[in-house]
Amino acid sequence: MDTLRYTARKGLDAVPDPRHRTMVASVLASGLVDEMIDFTETFDPPVNLAQASANADILTAEFAAFGVTVPSATTHHITLMRALMVPIADGALALALDRIWVFTTRPSLPDLVGQAGFKEDGPSWVPVGGVP
Repeated sequence: MDTLRYTARKGLDAVPDPRHRTMVASVLASGLVDEMIDFTETFDPPVNLAQASANADILTAEFAAFGVTVPSATTHHITLMRALMVPIADGALALALDRIWVFTTRPSLPDLVGQAGFKEDGPSWVPVGGVP
């Protein structure tokens, strides 16, 4: 919820711009949203929610142990997104991919790179001291 712009208005009244309100009303009146809801109602993705949650907990602990700041909610959201988009049965592979997705989508890469002991060297990131 955007608390800076929150209003108690509901429905179309919650859309402050009259032009946008008209556009939203026309989309709703077209029936396309109802068709989309009907079309996706039976969608049941092959996601392992327990694995995604467990992986997020593991990653949250790992990042904390290394002093890397990643909000727990961010880790959980990205891990769930990966599980929905790329379902993986192999637990170790799923965790490895989750680790990559969360680590690389962290908003402040230069801070993260500094925290993880990496330096910028040309167009790529390499460990301090070079690549073994």
